[in-house]
Parts: sequence; structure tokens; C-alpha cells
Amino acid sequence: MTRLQPTEADPQALEGWLAAVRDAERRGELLSAFDLADRGLAKYPDDLWLKHRAVLALARAGATDQAAQRFDEYGLAAGETDHEDIAALRARIAKDVALAAPGGAERRERATRAAAAYLAVFERTGG
Repeated sequence: MTRLQPTEADPQALEGWLAAVRDAERRGELLSAFDLADRGLAKYPDDLWLKHRAVLALARAGATDQAAQRFDEYGLAAGETDHEDIAALRARIAKDVALAAPGGAERRERATRAAAAYLAVFERTGG
């Protein structure tokens, strides 16, 4: 059970949700981290960083398809590309897809796309 349970009355509730997600991540409880981020998004549906943490938790847990789906559902590709961490998240998902692909030409092609995505982030943000 997560130690921190933000409440609506708490003026720092959004920060509380983010702290709870990070705490679950530190403990290696990635699906709990996703669940907390998802619950936080129910209260703060437009929060970019809760969206980011939710997708990142899924990616870290190996739920690549779900991470890609949420990335798109949350609209993280649209207009948020100035944020290095968010732009790199799409590249990370592409890398995970490449690593899961069968060997040979398909894997090389997907890895090339992932590398190009990382390069685009670097060229845009310098990071």
C-alpha cells in the first residue's frame, strides 16, 4: 500500500500525487506507480507530468504497447515536444519496440527509427 495518499483538501495535492508516484517507482512498484498516476489524472486530467509518469511506469514495467497507447491517448506528441523528457519517452517506446522485434532486418529498421527519434530530441532540445 502506498504510504502517501493525497487528499483533495490538500493544497499540495498535485505535488502529493507526483511524490506518491515517484515513491512507488523508487520501491520498484511500477504498476502501483502507474495506478497512482492514473488516479491522479482523474483529479488533474491535464497534468503533463502525471501523464509522463504514467507512460514511463508502463514502459519500465515492459508494457510497451500500453505505454504507446497511453502516450497517444494523452496527446503527449502534440505540442509537448519542447519537453525533453516527454519527447524522449516516445523514442524510448520506439527502442523498446525495436528490442522486442525479431532479429534481422525488422529489428535493424526499428532500431534505426528509434535512434532517429533520439537524435531528433537531441537536435531539438540539446539534451
